[in-house]
Amino acid sequence: MIVIWAVMSLMLIAGIIVAGTDEFAALDGISQTEYAAGGQAHSIAEAGITDAYAWLRRQPTQPVSAFTPQLDLDADPEINETEDPSKGLVRTFEMSPGLWARYEVVRGTPAEAFTDANGNGIFDAGEPFSDDDGDGRRSPGKGTRDVTSERGLPGVGTVWLLESTARIFRRPNASLPLGVGPNVQIGSEKMATEVRRLNIVPPASSAICSREGQDVTIGARGRVRAKTTAIAFPPETGSPNTGSGEVPGSRTAVPGYKDYVEDVFGVGWTMLRSMADISTTDPVEGVPAQLSDFSLVVITGDVVFDEQRPLRGTALVVVQGNVTIESGSNSFFNGVLYVDGNLTARAPAYIRGTIICTGTSDIRGSGGDYCEIEHDPETIGMLQVKMGQYRYTKSRYIPAPKMEDGRADEGVTISTPIDPLDVPDIDADKAGGENFATDDAIDAIDDWLMQNPTTPSKRRIEGAIFKLKEARNLLTRVPPDRERAIQKVVGAMKKLKEAVEKGAELGDIFVELYNPDLVAGDPQLFNQMIDMVGRMIDETSATDTNDVPGALQDLQDARTLADKAGTKHTSGDTFGTYQSLQRSARKLKQALQKL
Repeated sequence: MIVIWAVMSLMLIAGIIVAGTDEFAALDGISQTEYAAGGQAHSIAEAGITDAYAWLRRQPTQPVSAFTPQLDLDADPEINETEDPSKGLVRTFEMSPGLWARYEVVRGTPAEAFTDANGNGIFDAGEPFSDDDGDGRRSPGKGTRDVTSERGLPGVGTVWLLESTARIFRRPNASLPLGVGPNVQIGSEKMATEVRRLNIVPPASSAICSREGQDVTIGARGRVRAKTTAIAFPPETGSPNTGSGEVPGSRTAVPGYKDYVEDVFGVGWTMLRSMADISTTDPVEGVPAQLSDFSLVVITGDVVFDEQRPLRGTALVVVQGNVTIESGSNSFFNGVLYVDGNLTARAPAYIRGTIICTGTSDIRGSGGDYCEIEHDPETIGMLQVKMGQYRYTKSRYIPAPKMEDGRADEGVTISTPIDPLDVPDIDADKAGGENFATDDAIDAIDDWLMQNPTTPSKRRIEGAIFKLKEARNLLTRVPPDRERAIQKVVGAMKKLKEAVEKGAELGDIFVELYNPDLVAGDPQLFNQMIDMVGRMIDETSATDTNDVPGALQDLQDARTLADKAGTKHTSGDTFGTYQSLQRSARKLKQALQKL
């Protein structure tokens, strides 16, 4: 009898173990599915951005003034740009059996107008505003929309903000719509970027445009041809030296001459680099021997074109440095060459289009060969049309929740950590909802990992991402499990702290997590950033740097640049703020790599 009971007990225990193992396996499978879904949502949100970008570029009327994807399956040929024209651009598809995805690029609305009573450029409590939606408060802009005027540009359609939301659903019941009944959402991601048209406005219609007339020298066998103006320059800057060369066109002083990069292209250097097909600081390996047709090439630093690598192709080439076209290069270039420095060109070379040079221009032939510059309005016109198509001008980012004045709201949701070295205080009552901002951290850290796949702290950082995704999923439940979500976020912050302490490249994390475009518009967040830089420097300075040449100097440079950014931010110099923040991050990275 005892034996029978013993056998039955063993069978019961075995059953419990098997059932428990199956349950844990099922839970692990669910967890892994949700983890993978979060990563897939990122890619799906990117697909929505790409689709919207392509839609803008293929519209027959440019610039595009309204985001209106159409659906008309009865037309011939049928029009199938979206599933729901009332929303914008919407696509739904099955990822794998039982898993479905949807991205929505929703037609947006601009921020409600207000009266800037104190002239500080932002909406302040008490200032009159137009309550268009009748909700009793000023609503910021949202969704995909034309932000040309917000960027300080005239007209419409020059700059578009694209915002894509991706959602992933389980669909065990195919007869019900997504999000209904058991067809629950298990992952989501929101992503945004900006695209704009690139203008090309030379300071004059001329073969050579020079900031100083006296800085142009056309030597023997140098030839500058134009139907009207061969060399243009501002008044009272001297006359070109063309005695030894051939210049059949006129030399003209042009009132109102403007040749700064912002005047010619409508954007600054940072924005221009972000729009380029090729942007390089390596003028040797970074520039191909044959430029792609109608490409934008931005070179930072001095560049030399020679016999092994001539200047050839039809393109817009912008150089922040000196340009030398050596003798014997056989360069043949069509388009616009912008030189923020000095230009030296020798034969044989032929440039058709226009040259804009801010420094000296020295054009000479050699032997029996000519160095020839010819003004060609048709080439310039074709380039203006091609360059006028929309181009990405911002890296894709997670949009932050906004306050009434349009600035990032750090108090409404759990936000991207202000300091990776500390665990932030989190208010559970304020956490949750679709805009749960762990999305910000997940996206930023995911991107950083993809760019730095061999980081020694990869496993710890991946652990932090997993905890953040677990927190997000806990908040999407009905009802949301806020308490456990907070615990997961705190755990993720600790994982990030461990990753930093174990050698993650802090400079790169700094740049990824703290987007200057968001920070510079939020004084409170900006000040927290500057404090963070100071604390990191102070903590790292405490280590022994005597035997690490340059590390301490890099840290001091980082602090100086951070302080400079603070000064520029106070004065409203947004462009200077961005540059100082990014340079400070690079100096931090250099110092930490040396330590």
